[in-house]
Amino acid sequence: LNVDMDAIPGRGIEFLAFLLLQNTPSVPGALVQKKLWPDTFSKDNNNARQLAKHLRRILGHVPFGQPLLPEGRSSAGFTFHDQIRTDWHDFCDLIGPDLSTTPNENLIRAIRLVRGQPFDGLKRRGAWWAWRGPIEETMRAAILDAADELTHRALATGKFDDARLAARIAQSADRLNEAGWRLEIETAMAAGDVDAFNTIVGAMFEVVGVDAEIDDATQQLLDDAHEKLPGLAAR
Repeated sequence: LNVDMDAIPGRGIEFLAFLLLQNTPSVPGALVQKKLWPDTFSKDNNNARQLAKHLRRILGHVPFGQPLLPEGRSSAGFTFHDQIRTDWHDFCDLIGPDLSTTPNENLIRAIRLVRGQPFDGLKRRGAWWAWRGPIEETMRAAILDAADELTHRALATGKFDDARLAARIAQSADRLNEAGWRLEIETAMAAGDVDAFNTIVGAMFEVVGVDAEIDDATQQLLDDAHEKLPGLAAR
């Protein structure tokens, strides 16, 4: 889209993200009003309509004249042109409904779309983005599942670089979730790389806390490492 992002008002991106992430053809205006302005919700409040009007002017039209953000109707709510989409939609299209049948190249492309935690780096003030919680958890879970699938496929074929890529993307999406760290620990163990093992375990404890009670699965993996990495016990 040829849009001047600097011209989009403060909550414009949030408004568009909310519409797009509902996964419905249209979104009732009352729902937008309630979720984006929960502290001032009233049937007479016009925040959503005014913001949409501003965005409509900035987004403009497709070459054949249809507005990218059509005017909201009380009977249908807010709709949007299919040219407006997010990386999340691309991610979901790439992995498909069943990870076990996702082609490897699609898994890698999907994983490479991830740039850290969902919604990271956004302006948050007061009630801004307060609705994101359930969607954020869905995104994190999907990213971790895709990373797990790619890591174990890669380990089965000795493609350690792909396994590390998936593990590190999982970590970036949810730093406190040990699942992503376990993937890279598994990779170091499979590669027989004692130095990499020590490095990733140290990095994990820096994040989760040296005195933290780690997951049983993580502890079991660390215990197994002493058998699978002969050089580990001497260090």
